[in-house]
Amino acid sequence: MPVQKNNTFILKIIAAATFVIMIAANIMATFGVFNNTPTAQVSDAYPNLFAPAAGTFAIWGVIYTLLGIFTIYQFITVKKPELLDKVRTLFAVSSIANTLWIVSWSYYLIGLALVLMIILLISLGSISSTLKDEGFFLRLPFGIYFGWITIATIANVTTFLVSIGFDGFLFSESTWTIIVLVLGTIIASITALRNKDFPYMLAVI
Repeated sequence: MPVQKNNTFILKIIAAATFVIMIAANIMATFGVFNNTPTAQVSDAYPNLFAPAAGTFAIWGVIYTLLGIFTIYQFITVKKPELLDKVRTLFAVSSIANTLWIVSWSYYLIGLALVLMIILLISLGSISSTLKDEGFFLRLPFGIYFGWITIATIANVTTFLVSIGFDGFLFSESTWTIIVLVLGTIIASITALRNKDFPYMLAVI
């Protein structure tokens, strides 16, 4: 038991530290600290119809606030330590992937950024699956985060295709956008139903 408690404490620190690093990296990226290039500038360099409207990125404020609350909560609660240890581990992985994505994106390493985005998506999907039978407020931060990253991953794929000069073959850009939207909606709906995750679907909508 003492070993378990010690491991849990270490995981709490790691989860909190990687979260703080992620927030710091996001703030720095916003001001163009990495490569003297703000995050939005990279997105603008690869215009496509799937790119979310600028106002939708305000959801990051909600996501980071909820994740901050979870980070504090995980220090306080003593319930279900084994389950939360798994969540802490996956959360730390997601925070590291998010941080590295920001740096890669800022340096126009779109292919690497896509790989990191997929790692982030898988980490959040695993958290969502782990928490599917837990209470609403524990699932809320990760549900919204997972939902937004689902859309962000599709957008990242679209940006990557633009970066390598994909011309759509037989379809126009608008047709490809419709196809992507339909597929994204189907995937998101199945995921939300399987994980009983209303916050996830709310973020996607």
